[in-house]
Amino acid sequence: MNQRERLPSVVDKQVELEEIIEKLNTTVREANDRILVLICENDMLQKEQERLLEFQAKLINEPKKREQDLRKQHKLEIDNIENEYLQRINDTDDKLKSAILLNETLSTVYKEQIVSMESDYERSISTLKNELETTRQELEQLKIRIDLLRQTNIDNEKLTSNTESSQIGINNHSNRDDTLACSTCERQQGEEFDSASVEHQLSHIPMKTLDNASIDTSSTVENNTTTLSSTNDKSLDISFEKIEFERQRLEEELHTTKIHLLDTAELLNESELNNARLDQQVTLLKDEIRRIERNMDRAESISSLEYLKNIIVKFLVLKSTDERLQLIPVLVTMLKLSPDEQAQLVRVANLSTTFDENLRSNESQTAQMTNNDINSPSWGSYLNIW
Repeated sequence: MNQRERLPSVVDKQVELEEIIEKLNTTVREANDRILVLICENDMLQKEQERLLEFQAKLINEPKKREQDLRKQHKLEIDNIENEYLQRINDTDDKLKSAILLNETLSTVYKEQIVSMESDYERSISTLKNELETTRQELEQLKIRIDLLRQTNIDNEKLTSNTESSQIGINNHSNRDDTLACSTCERQQGEEFDSASVEHQLSHIPMKTLDNASIDTSSTVENNTTTLSSTNDKSLDISFEKIEFERQRLEEELHTTKIHLLDTAELLNESELNNARLDQQVTLLKDEIRRIERNMDRAESISSLEYLKNIIVKFLVLKSTDERLQLIPVLVTMLKLSPDEQAQLVRVANLSTTFDENLRSNESQTAQMTNNDINSPSWGSYLNIW
């Protein structure tokens, strides 16, 4: 009985154990499958990790390489720009020197030409003045001679009238004729000696010959006066023509000298403008070279951007002027700022302090006003009375 009762219990336990074994086998198979899945995932994750590490190394190396390439390229460009600007500065200096030398030579040449023209002009004016004086003297002499000729003509007319009146009694009045002839010779002052001698011989010549001689002498005197007057007029006309021609020539020379002086003045103005333009170009080129040098020094000096960032932030955050002014030299040395930029920083520091002071004063005023409003009785206190 006991064995029969034990057998079903053993069978049941065996069945239960088999079921447990099957469950465990299924769990083991599931665990194995899961382990395989995990192994595959692990392999995939390792591959992904390796890929990410390679990508990380690539990301780290590429910026460095790119930065090095950019630095080299930037340095080469800066060197090329610097060489180009130095060459341009040298060329402009050479051009400026040549322009200055040309300007000086032109100015000296023009000054010498102006001095020579002025001396020639003064010399020609002095010669013309002398010629005018000589022509005036000649004119005075010619007037005197004309007056003398007129006087002699009048005397000759008187002589002819006296000879006509003395034709009636030439033999009885010979002595009076001689004295008359002598007086006429004294009046003519030695210029008409021939006419006086002819008149002196009239007392010993017959009537007909005396008439012919008187007529001949009067005609010769008239011819002489006319020829003298015509020659004098011709000489006066020639002298006036010479003076007028010389005056016109001097006016033309003066006009040409004025035009030449205007041209020289225009050339001098153009050269001065060119010099000013070249000076402006030289100053601009110098400023550009200084800027490039500052950029190069700035690129070399800016090694720690974090330190520079901290200084800039501190400069912006600080409120006291003294601390900001102490930070300005550091910024100047690191950023290689120009004097104008340094002055702007000092101005900004001072303006920010004044702005902070004004803001504080405004805040204190507003706080005082709010306190006054709080302390003062409101309209609600008056409403309680009603």
